[in-house]
Amino acid sequence: MTNLLNCSILRRAAVVAVASSLMLSAAPPKVSKRWSQLSAYLYGKYVTVVLKGGGSQAGRFVSATPDVLTLEGGKTVSRDLVVGLSAAPVNKSNLEKLGEVLHRGYKDSFESLFSPAAPLGIVGVPAVTAYAVVATPFCALGDLFGDRKQPAPVEIQILPDPMKEGDSK
Repeated sequence: MTNLLNCSILRRAAVVAVASSLMLSAAPPKVSKRWSQLSAYLYGKYVTVVLKGGGSQAGRFVSATPDVLTLEGGKTVSRDLVVGLSAAPVNKSNLEKLGEVLHRGYKDSFESLFSPAAPLGIVGVPAVTAYAVVATPFCALGDLFGDRKQPAPVEIQILPDPMKEGDSK
C-alpha cells in the first residue's frame, strides 16, 4: 500500500510540474521601456502599434521622436494614440544574410586594393567570389526547404518618462 501512495504523490507532482511549465511558456514575453528608449530597442524590428480606437499599424521600425513613432513607408503614429506595442525581430533569409556578408567582404577587399594593403585586396576579391559561388546554392536550398520559425513578438509596456525640473505635467 505504501508503494501506491508514493507513486500517486509522484504522479501528482509530475502533473503539477507539466501544467506549470505549459502555463509559463504560453505567456508572451513583456519588456518595460520608456519612450526615450524605444529607438535603441526597436531598431531593426517589425513593430505592431495598437491605437486608441482599437485599430493597429504594423511595419518595420524607422524612428521615434518625443512626439511621433515612424514606421517604414512613411507611416507615422502620434504618441498620444499609442495604447500598446509589440515587436519581433525581422527574420532574414539565408540569402539576405549571405548578401550582407558578401557586401562587407567586397567592400573591405576593394578598399584594400587602393591602399598600402593592396596584396590583401588582390587575395580578398577572388576569395569572396569563391565563397559566394560555394555558399549561394546552400543558402538557397536552406531557404527553400529549411524550417525557419518566426520568433514570438515581445509586448512592450511604455513607462512614463521621468519628469524634468520645471515641467508642470
